[in-house]
Amino acid sequence: MTIGAVLPNGPGRRTFEVTVSALAATQFALHLALE
Repeated sequence: MTIGAVLPNGPGRRTFEVTVSALAATQFALHLALE
């Protein structure tokens, strides 16, 4: 994610990355389930 590089390094950034990863995984799972 290029957006992560703009954020300062810290707990907030880690939480953001985890949230984005979880959302992407959820979207991917939903996409597979709907096919």
